[in-house]
Amino acid sequence: MLFRSVPADLYDAQMIATLKETDIGRVLARYPQLAKLRDAERVRISAELAKVDADIVGWMRGRTGDPGLSAAEALLAFAALSATQRQDFYSAHRTALHRLLNVGLRYAGNLGKTLDAGPGGYAPGETLLKSLFPQPGDGSINVFYSQIRSEQGGAIDLLAPGGGLTVGVTGAGASTIPPARQGIFAVGEGEVNVAVRDDIQVGPSRIFTLGGGDLQLWSSIGNIDAGKGAKTAASTPPPQVRIRGDLVVLDISDAVTGSGIGSLRKSADTPAADVRIYAPAGYVDAGDAGIRSSGDIDLGGARLINADNISAGGDFSSNTVVPVSAPPTPSPAASASEADAVASIPAQSTAQSVEKEVASLLSVEILALGDDADGENEERRRRGPATGG
Repeated sequence: MLFRSVPADLYDAQMIATLKETDIGRVLARYPQLAKLRDAERVRISAELAKVDADIVGWMRGRTGDPGLSAAEALLAFAALSATQRQDFYSAHRTALHRLLNVGLRYAGNLGKTLDAGPGGYAPGETLLKSLFPQPGDGSINVFYSQIRSEQGGAIDLLAPGGGLTVGVTGAGASTIPPARQGIFAVGEGEVNVAVRDDIQVGPSRIFTLGGGDLQLWSSIGNIDAGKGAKTAASTPPPQVRIRGDLVVLDISDAVTGSGIGSLRKSADTPAADVRIYAPAGYVDAGDAGIRSSGDIDLGGARLINADNISAGGDFSSNTVVPVSAPPTPSPAASASEADAVASIPAQSTAQSVEKEVASLLSVEILALGDDADGENEERRRRGPATGG
C-alpha cells in the first residue's frame, strides 16, 4: 500500500547513495549519528503504519461483512483491490494518511539536513509527495485577510503539491483586522503541518501553535519566509471560553499577538512544542517577525537569513548555521577510517541553543478610569505640553 516501502528502503537507499557506501550496514557502522536518527524515525513511521493497518483491517471487515477476517487476510485482500477501490479507503481516512506523510517528511527533512548534500539529500520527501500526488496540477493556498483555526485539539494539515502558501500580505486591509483573525492557529493540542511545492510566505501574518502542538513546514523547491510583521510577544495569555448562541468556543482575540512562525505557550502548564522547517532547494528567512519555539527548532535548507531572529526554548539544529562547539574528536583508539567517517558528517548544532528563552507574561490591569476630570484632561491634550517656569 501507500508508503509501505518507507521503513525499509527509501531512506536507507538515500544514505547509501549519498555516502557512496555498499550497504546500509556499513553506513550505520561508520556514522553513529545516522544510526541514531534512523532508529528514532523508523519508530515513528512504524507506529503510524500500524495505525493505518488497523484502519485497513476494520475497513475490510466492514467491506466484506466478515468481522472474523484476520489482520493478515484483510491486508492481503486490500492489496488485491484496484486503485479505484482503494481510493474509497483513502478518502475516508485522510487524517491517518496525513499523519503518515508528516512523519515521513520529518524523517526526510532531518536526514537531508544531517547529510548536508544539497536538495538531493531530501529526495525521500519528494518521493513521498509524488506517491501521494502523482499529478498535482497547479494550485496554491491563500489565507490573507482571513484565518484557518483549530480550537479543540485537531490538527491543521495544509497541502499544496502544485503551489505555495501565502498567509498574509501587506495592505490597508490587514491593519484593520485583529491579529487573532489573521493567520493559521492551532489553539488546542493540535499540530500545524504544511507541505507545498513553492514558497511559504507569512507576510505580516502568523503561523502559530498555542497548546503544545508541533509545527512543521516543508517547501520542496521554494523558500520559507517568516515575514516582516511585528514580533511583540513570546508568550500568550490563555484563550477565553465564551458562549455564542448554542456554541461554546475558545476566543483567542486577546491571546494572539505578534507575527511570524512559532510554537507558543498559552499558559504555564502548556507543554513545550517543536518547530521543524525544511526548504531543501531554497532559503529560510526568519525575517523581522522571527521564528520562535517553546521547544526545539530543527531547520534544513540551502541558506538561512536573519538567523539572529530565531529563538528556541530547547535546542536549535541546522545545517546552515556553524555550530559554536567543534565536532567531537575521535578517541585515540579509533582507526583513521573511523575518524574520517566522523569528520565527513557535517557537525550539527543539536546541542546548541540559539537563544534559550523562558516564556514570560506581561499583564496590564486598568485600575480606574477618569471621572469628572475628563473634560479638563481633554482640554489639556488640545493645548499641548505645558510651558513656563
